[in-house]
Amino acid sequence: MLRKTGYIAAIDGRCARVRFDRSVACSQCGRGNGCGVLAWSVAGKTRQYTLLDVTLPETATVRPGDVVTVSLSSRQLLRMAGLAYLLPLFAMAAGAWLAPKLIAGNGDLWSAAGMVFGLVVSAAAIRWAGKRPGAFEVPGLANPNN
Repeated sequence: MLRKTGYIAAIDGRCARVRFDRSVACSQCGRGNGCGVLAWSVAGKTRQYTLLDVTLPETATVRPGDVVTVSLSSRQLLRMAGLAYLLPLFAMAAGAWLAPKLIAGNGDLWSAAGMVFGLVVSAAAIRWAGKRPGAFEVPGLANPNN
């Protein structure tokens, strides 16, 4: 189970924006290296924190400024990693295999185009999956101050 402590930055209905300081998020993040999650989440900005929007459980009673712990089960982490890494890989492979079979002409060119198409489609699917209500519902939100 993955657990991180952060602060409630804002609340909008059942959605809370949790702020994680860079040095708290991971020991590798504090040095500026590691898995790259922080680099992708801040998209090149030089912030010393990252923000995560989570859907609050029905029983959560938190306010902006509260310190909370967000936990993610190993199963949820594997599912998200599979979606982020395996879906593009398989979509690109399918595009590279299928495009030359559907379109006559230069097979290598169409394979490359099919790979790019597969990558774009998988990126759109991942983006759509992340925007669905409850996509990142975190049942393990706890307020350690209570």
